[in-house]
Amino acid sequence: MKLFIRITFIILFSCHYVSAGIRQDTVKAIELKKKVQELFNEDMDSALIYAQQGLELSENSGYAKGQAEFLNVIGLAYDKMGKTDSAFATYKKGLSIAYKYNLESAKAAILLNIGMMHERRGDYKLALENLLAALRIRERMNDDRSMGRVLNNIAMVFSEQGNNVKALEYYQRSIDFKLKAGDTLLAASTYNNMGLTLINMGRYSEAIDFINKAMVINTGFEDEGEVAANIANLGLAFDKMGDKKKAKEYYKRSIDIQRRMNMGNEGIAIPINNLGTIYLEENNLVEAEKLLKESLVIATESESKEDIREALGNLAALYSKGKKFELAFGYQQKFNAITDSLASEKSGKAMAEMMVKYETEKKEEQNKLLEQLNELQNLRLQKNNFIITFLLSLLILLVISGILFYRQRKLKAEQERIVLEQKLLRSQMNPHFIFNSLQSIQSFMLTHKPDEAAGYLSDFAKLMRMILENSREEYCPLEDIIQQNIYYMKMQTLRFENKFDSDIHVHPDLDTEHLLVPPMLLQPFIENSIEHGFKTKSERGKIDVRIYRKNGSLMLEVEDNGIGRKASEKLKDKERSHASLAMAITAERIASLNRKSKKKIVLEIVDLMDEFQKPSGTRVVFTLPVRELA
Repeated sequence: MKLFIRITFIILFSCHYVSAGIRQDTVKAIELKKKVQELFNEDMDSALIYAQQGLELSENSGYAKGQAEFLNVIGLAYDKMGKTDSAFATYKKGLSIAYKYNLESAKAAILLNIGMMHERRGDYKLALENLLAALRIRERMNDDRSMGRVLNNIAMVFSEQGNNVKALEYYQRSIDFKLKAGDTLLAASTYNNMGLTLINMGRYSEAIDFINKAMVINTGFEDEGEVAANIANLGLAFDKMGDKKKAKEYYKRSIDIQRRMNMGNEGIAIPINNLGTIYLEENNLVEAEKLLKESLVIATESESKEDIREALGNLAALYSKGKKFELAFGYQQKFNAITDSLASEKSGKAMAEMMVKYETEKKEEQNKLLEQLNELQNLRLQKNNFIITFLLSLLILLVISGILFYRQRKLKAEQERIVLEQKLLRSQMNPHFIFNSLQSIQSFMLTHKPDEAAGYLSDFAKLMRMILENSREEYCPLEDIIQQNIYYMKMQTLRFENKFDSDIHVHPDLDTEHLLVPPMLLQPFIENSIEHGFKTKSERGKIDVRIYRKNGSLMLEVEDNGIGRKASEKLKDKERSHASLAMAITAERIASLNRKSKKKIVLEIVDLMDEFQKPSGTRVVFTLPVRELA
């Protein structure tokens, strides 16, 4: 028994208006495509007329795509009408135009239809050749829906050859592509075909499930032609299972639908032949002869060798059963001849070679694609390696630059520290102060006060040693700073013949031995108070140094009762210049120390006023972060 199938016509029409000045004939041809598509399955005669008009318009306007597509439609119409020679000639003309203008979609569509015609005629080698050519084009186009259609028809060829396992494999591939494209209606036709193959394999329950699945879909889309095909195959399944009564019901229903719809010759021969065979088995020879002859006529018109063979064999059996041996012999000879012809077609050798060639070419294409992907991957890896190497080199360069920058900055800071140390030392080793201090000590010696002179000389020596030692350090114990300023103020008191009082107040809670402060912060301001604050002041001077903690910071204060900063700035002498230099160096040292620490040293100078808002002295306040010996 042969598969009953109705060719579903689907054309991919696309309206491309290439410019505003497109010719009017081309516009009309494009509009006719839509009409042909709408009418083809409902009114073939009208569809054929519109297709011929569209072909003429396309030829007049030089619209090559339209020519190829309309020729494909006309060829398909001739095929459905049983005019196979006209169909082949029309397809050939359309295919020539498609190849000339490289119209890939049109080439694939026409090759598919030619392959289907050869398959129905039993020319399996030519069928597979055209179907594989169509498949290659659709694969290049990556057209899932169309690939599903081509694979379905390749599976049909395998089914006709009796290679049911291969047929099922290609049917499943066809369904996968159709569902991927979202075309469930097209998938239904493949479910139906799978059912027929399963019938041939004797797996009737599975076959019925697939055919019913197809019929549910086709019924939902109200596609009566496909429903008729499903019903015919269900009849075949029950026929094979021995349920002749139900098989006859299904065959009759399928035939009635097709005759009512005037669907043509392409599928109706099969259920008519099968129904005639059942009547033959029931010895209803009159009804059987009528049906089998009708089936032979239809199969001959459509040039379906397999259907012709089935009808001839059944007629030979019928006349043999009816004792009409001469007629039986004639039909048997025709049956044997066509059977031999089909046997050579079904030998499968040439087809197997084609499939091997196709699979080999496909494998080579996949290998080539894989090689390209590998090459692309290698290029990406090379690019990534280059980027990684560049980034690593850049990172190494940045690290080296950072190290060099750090070392350079450290060296520069060290140089600044040395310069500041030298400046600080020079500012503290004031020659005028040293000379006057030594002269005062000498005066004690000359006035026969050796003990006092020795004491002052000892204090002077300690002061000089502490200045030399502390000027080298960034931080010194607070105790050393206090002692240094005690010696310094003692020497200054000696120089100025005890004209001012001085005192250092240290909060008792402070651990002076472990607290660290920068050296020589206070001395320039004490010197400024002595040298300038008291210079023109008639009353006795007073200097108070206070050291305490406040809000987590160490506070150092120098307060005097001198003439104030404004009056002091008017003094133009060497001591004033020296004092200004010393305070500038101190400010520079504070800035340098602040660059190295998050917690900053803050210097504040306050001008003091009396109750009459007259200058009454100056207060210098240092706020330092607490730093202790580890």
